[in-house]
Amino acid sequence: HSHASKGTLAADRSMLNGIPLAPSQLTLAEYLAGRGYNTAAFVANYVWLARQFGLQQGFAWYHDRPRYLIFLKSGTPLYKHGLRIADRLLGRNGKLLQGYWSARTVTRFARSWTAKNSRTPFFLFLNYMDPHETYAPLPGFDRIQGKDIPYNDMLTHLSRWQKFRDDYITNGGTLDETFLQQVANQYDGELAYCDHFLGEFIESLKEQGIYDNTLIIITSDHGEFFGEHQLLNHGVGIYEGGLRVPILVKYPGREHAGEVISERVSIGDIFATVLEVLGFALPECSARPLGAAARPILAEDYENHQKVRQYGERFRRSQTVIYSGDWKYIHSSNGSHELYNLRSDPQETINLVDLRPAIARDLAAGIADWREKTPYFDGTAHIQEQMTPEMRRRLRSLGYLGGGASH
Repeated sequence: HSHASKGTLAADRSMLNGIPLAPSQLTLAEYLAGRGYNTAAFVANYVWLARQFGLQQGFAWYHDRPRYLIFLKSGTPLYKHGLRIADRLLGRNGKLLQGYWSARTVTRFARSWTAKNSRTPFFLFLNYMDPHETYAPLPGFDRIQGKDIPYNDMLTHLSRWQKFRDDYITNGGTLDETFLQQVANQYDGELAYCDHFLGEFIESLKEQGIYDNTLIIITSDHGEFFGEHQLLNHGVGIYEGGLRVPILVKYPGREHAGEVISERVSIGDIFATVLEVLGFALPECSARPLGAAARPILAEDYENHQKVRQYGERFRRSQTVIYSGDWKYIHSSNGSHELYNLRSDPQETINLVDLRPAIARDLAAGIADWREKTPYFDGTAHIQEQMTPEMRRRLRSLGYLGGGASH
């Protein structure tokens, strides 16, 4: 708005690239709800999966509430030292005041819901948040790689870790082997913690006698960087550390048990897979059922003004990625294109764009063809709500707006 103050404009820009899902888009929950399925979601990431972003479409029950939010001046000595002492006394490893629900609680919600709703067909979406910074697994999971790796207390305090992370991404520096072991140990502990409670939920489905007839899909929205390409955390690049994630599928009746698909697929294909298994017609979309013929897979990363401001000029570009067989081509708006053979160079250290120009041209043509044939959808034209002060507070509480979080 032309009459908005500078402060308002700055606040609006804090929305980053978080464009809400347009109401005109059909979600999997909506599709299944319209065909008699009871639908529910329990989400731990109360920021990006909050109903204000439109992901509640189609869910009869959508739990997106934070555990609690505390907005205090985290720099005061009483807060800083008092919280740390209380946290240590209670053995919470930096998780005393985390705002998101733990895997233990998300699983408890899910078990309670299925116990009451398993007599009719249901679609249940669970979002776990634990394998994120801060890397602070609870005792029992905090020595996952062995007792000889000392626990790094800095990783349990978000503001200190963020300062280190931002400096490394911006200025480089050295990540010594001991530090990387500590980070990986604590991150793996978060994964093991999440895995443990996923296992508890699956056991509960068996106890209720509905496991065999249930389709279960486990995946992730991103990976995590641990120093590769001068990157830490996630949301900062389109290399394999961020893009490559697992998709684990348990089909009803042990169908496809033990099978492994080596071809690269998209998490968007989950949409088509669910409908195929349930015997429903697939609407017009780009998704294909898992196990279908291999095809080029694409991904995109748009220029984000906050990343440029936070980390520097190397992030002033939009990128499109295309995978075909062993090859991965990255087309960049700033002209610095990249080509990698993931079979011989899984760490993406040798850019072959100048040495294999014919392959680069073919893959670039694939991107151009995809752009030409894919209708452009501007979700911002359909947004019905502006970001509220509450949403900005939620973003800040998880550290998405930079600086330390007060939880």
